[in-house]
Amino acid sequence: MPLDLVVGASGFIGSHLVDALLGEGRTVRALLRPTSSLKWLPDDDIEILRVSPWNHQAFTSALRGVDTVYLVAGITHATTKSAFFDFHSRTTTDLLSTATETESGPRRIIVFSSLAAAGPSREGRPLMESDTPRPVSWYGESKLEQERIALSFRDRRHVTVLRPPAVYGPRDNDLLQFFRIVKRGFYPAPGGGRGMQSLTHVADVIRGTLQAARADIPSGRVYFIGTHEIVTWNEIARRVADHFAKSPVGIPIPPRIIPFLGLIVQCIAGITRKRYPLDRNKAMEGRYLHWVCSSARAENELGFRASVPISEGISTTLDWYRHQNML
Repeated sequence: MPLDLVVGASGFIGSHLVDALLGEGRTVRALLRPTSSLKWLPDDDIEILRVSPWNHQAFTSALRGVDTVYLVAGITHATTKSAFFDFHSRTTTDLLSTATETESGPRRIIVFSSLAAAGPSREGRPLMESDTPRPVSWYGESKLEQERIALSFRDRRHVTVLRPPAVYGPRDNDLLQFFRIVKRGFYPAPGGGRGMQSLTHVADVIRGTLQAARADIPSGRVYFIGTHEIVTWNEIARRVADHFAKSPVGIPIPPRIIPFLGLIVQCIAGITRKRYPLDRNKAMEGRYLHWVCSSARAENELGFRASVPISEGISTTLDWYRHQNML
């Protein structure tokens, strides 16, 4: 039975990936930190390794007998630029260098990056993989560096990099905050809420991931894994509000003041010891309204096609939140 290693299996995307791999009859090993929650993991059906710190020794044990590695782990919130780079660069370097030490190492390695590594798009033109990356946040810069490190190993192992855009669905906490605000009857609307987004359901991201892991493609390919449906924050808010029979009011926020708001929120977070959806790093991205990518390469080379309509995805996600008493 093929053995797959999921690094960062306890998170939103990682836990869905574990479910999908088990559904395919794969054997799964999850590499977690000691503090990682097992809430969304079927711990009776997978092998769990809790290790700290993640280093050469930890990866040597975790990679033993593994066929495919999925590097899903990442940090999206941090107070310094160095924190992003330290985690993404160090983890990727240590994992891939360990994986290439022996001939019996993993056959394929899938590395999760982000649309943030490519940067924002221009209005009306989705980003392509061939476009020069222009990240605008610490997170995006660190994910681009992670890509460069991963691709430097492409001649020694089969490496594929995936760049999902904004992802939503059951178990997600980031967009949950936006949904909660809309339920109260209002929502933040940067630039009047007209910014276009490639909002993609987690089920489609996982489908594209498995296709990338099985496809006969050259090592070193990079793919956007997104949807053809492009929506604005106004449209997203309206679809969420319909679920609650509300008519929310958008609060326009000029993009130029978003970095200032992010700095204020980060100061508040430092005092309250709580995490908020907006911080200094997210504010760097919030200055730009359009985050749209094209999945044409994934469609042509992987056979990928997003199949969850946004209206359906938002509805089922909201139902799940309510069932979990999260809304």
